[in-house]
Amino acid sequence: APEVPKLMESIGSDFVPSSFANQFQKLSRALFFTLPGRAISSIACTNRRFLHGLTTSMQDNICSLLNVNNCVIDQMMADRTLLGKLFQKCGQKELDFLTNSGLWFGFLLG
Repeated sequence: APEVPKLMESIGSDFVPSSFANQFQKLSRALFFTLPGRAISSIACTNRRFLHGLTTSMQDNICSLLNVNNCVIDQMMADRTLLGKLFQKCGQKELDFLTNSGLWFGFLLG
């Protein structure tokens, strides 16, 4: 699990004074890679289970984590030209029909 040494360094750097950061990184890598193969594979397995559980939990609770409607509405309101492009792209056929039929009905009635 190549992420584990990086994660150890990241967590450790929060606790270790900056003057010892370089030494801590070397020490944490050395400690991780001197662990027995079984321990490393156990850490990798735990890491995969944790990530799987986290991903599944996020998928199950996405509505409480992220309000997609607000995200879309906020973005559309922030950039009104994007909203115009969306209407033009989605409703191009309908707009063409209305324009053409208006022209013909106007010609016939006028």
